[in-house]
Amino acid sequence: MTETEGGDKLKSIRTLQTDVQELSKKGISFADIATESEKRGGLAAEEVSKFSLKKLSVIFITIVVIIGVGFGSFWLFNRRQQEKQAVSLLPKPILVSDQQVEAVADLNSIQSALKTPIRINNLLYISMTVKSEEFFKIIKANPPLELINSLDGRFMLSKFYLSKEWPILIFKIRSYESAFAGMIKWEKTISSDLTDIFSPSKPGDFQDKVIQNHDARVLNDENGNSVLIYSFINQNYLVIAQNEEPLKEIFRRFSLPQYLNE
Repeated sequence: MTETEGGDKLKSIRTLQTDVQELSKKGISFADIATESEKRGGLAAEEVSKFSLKKLSVIFITIVVIIGVGFGSFWLFNRRQQEKQAVSLLPKPILVSDQQVEAVADLNSIQSALKTPIRINNLLYISMTVKSEEFFKIIKANPPLELINSLDGRFMLSKFYLSKEWPILIFKIRSYESAFAGMIKWEKTISSDLTDIFSPSKPGDFQDKVIQNHDARVLNDENGNSVLIYSFINQNYLVIAQNEEPLKEIFRRFSLPQYLNE
């Protein structure tokens, strides 16, 4: 290696010391060099700080969105569960109905539900989360205790529209003998007890009558028109109506499997 080549290689090796020496020769002080270096370092730190802040903001917003979506999903799920639970609390109708309306445990609500418009030949079911004994209290009826104890609590308040709209009551019974004896005792006051459901009628004597091969007890007015009628179906159900028309419809539906809901 020649001396010239060695000198060129040494010159190509730059160090911080040589850079400082060269800048000093140009009249730039070491303090100026340090200040410039500090400025450059400060700018780099500021850029890093801005990048970190932007990154943190994105992370924070993402977390907020995730929490919001999670809370919204939980609220929606909880609400649907509550709605399902509310629906499940409503008792199934004894007979499949054509229309349905809900009423609360209040006489005004029940009477308002009974005024719900229905189509001809349709059976309206008025659903309530009450049992038969509580229902009697709401409508201020006082059937004999023997009758109340013979019912299993399930009942169906309905309305059937044929030539006109007829309210109907169906009770599930667990003791036919007790239910029959209780109804015979109730005949003395049943027309006044059920005034809030059926049209007001004058008290009178019930008479036996066979309707579509079913034994029934009928209360007629002075013109011989039935104002209240009741009958038992298969010794498992008690049906109370105002006229033979709705009673016959109930008999018909009980005879068809597609209408039974139990």
